[in-house]
Amino acid sequence: MNLKDKLKRFVSQPQGSGETSTAPPSPDTAGAVWGGVAVTTPRGSYWLTETHYALDYRHGSTALGAFRRAAPDQLSFLAQEPRLAGTPLQDMVFVDTETTGLAMGTGTLPFLIGIGRVEEDQFVVRQYLMRDYPEEPAALGDVSQAIQGAAGLVSFNGKRFDWPLLKDRFMLNRIPVQTKHLVHLDLLYPSRRLWRFRFRSCSLGSLEAGILAFHRQDDVAGSEVPQRYFDYLKYQDPELLRDVLRHNLLDILSLAGLTAQLAQRSSLDAMDEPNPWDVAGLARLHWQVGQFEDSVRCSELGLTLECDADTRQRLLHTLGASYKKLQLQEAAAQVYIELTQGYPQDPHAFAELAKYYEHQAKDGDAALAAAAGGLAASRAVGQRRLEAAFLHRLQRLQAKRASGRSVLRFNQGQPEVCR
Repeated sequence: MNLKDKLKRFVSQPQGSGETSTAPPSPDTAGAVWGGVAVTTPRGSYWLTETHYALDYRHGSTALGAFRRAAPDQLSFLAQEPRLAGTPLQDMVFVDTETTGLAMGTGTLPFLIGIGRVEEDQFVVRQYLMRDYPEEPAALGDVSQAIQGAAGLVSFNGKRFDWPLLKDRFMLNRIPVQTKHLVHLDLLYPSRRLWRFRFRSCSLGSLEAGILAFHRQDDVAGSEVPQRYFDYLKYQDPELLRDVLRHNLLDILSLAGLTAQLAQRSSLDAMDEPNPWDVAGLARLHWQVGQFEDSVRCSELGLTLECDADTRQRLLHTLGASYKKLQLQEAAAQVYIELTQGYPQDPHAFAELAKYYEHQAKDGDAALAAAAGGLAASRAVGQRRLEAAFLHRLQRLQAKRASGRSVLRFNQGQPEVCR
């Protein structure tokens, strides 16, 4: 049997979890719990729910339709996705799946697929539920049509999980779907760029609470979802999936709200009320992609805002590094002086200052002082590698001072022995 025949046999066989202890729920019973209706297609049947929201409906602090006003080119920069520029966000679909596990093998079923999109003056969420394994071809067939008609996808960690899984399931079920035209905006990555230092975790739940001001009540944990589905297959009790459907629905709404919030923070011009955390993340991103003048602009603005000590330290480091890239060595040195004064246990600031005094200012005594400060700082924070580097620098500078032939300027006197 060749691979094609094996796949055909695998897809055609029912893959349920075994005999059920009760009969499947009637459409009336399921509809009373889930809402929606059973849909019959040439590939079989599945369950479909539709939920409609006005575009000004607020999910936490954010209106669902707010993302439509975003400038795609600005969000493209934050997401580092060039194809997003020029793509109308209102033509994209928001996708989230609930699955039987986190593995990417053929045994993982996306039994519930939620798709949200703007339709005229509403935000519509459709949820495609497979009441058993044999309903997969029918559900995926309609999902493929919904996706193909969009300009792109919006997901959260979908590039690594949801979308590869869906593409595999399309292939296994021999459902043709055109994907080359789709732009994929995975919100996890721009969220990390802006907020990884603001929040301990950049999970969707953390961002819901911290950015959208939305707090879930009585929500089923994502880790419990697979077992809920297996229990449903066994007992055929629709109540077991009620919370799973709601969980998936809230995920879709949060994707829309988070897209709007990211767009509003994707540039200084887009920010109505800049805050230091967003500005610090944006400054770092500009530096990483080589836009050093923009990085300076963001960093200098961030330093005028009231912020915690860690964020200020991060802004100063980004500003100093940007000044260096722009060959503004003296300006960078002033930043590192401020860092060593405000953060005396920051060995990296002392290292930058020591390099400046030795190689640009040619001030041997100042270079020695900065190296000594860096040695003390690295010892205080337990950075053995940096401690060794500072010790080597001190010994080298002292040797230059003792030789009397260095281009560095030293005061007269015997050098101190560094241990």
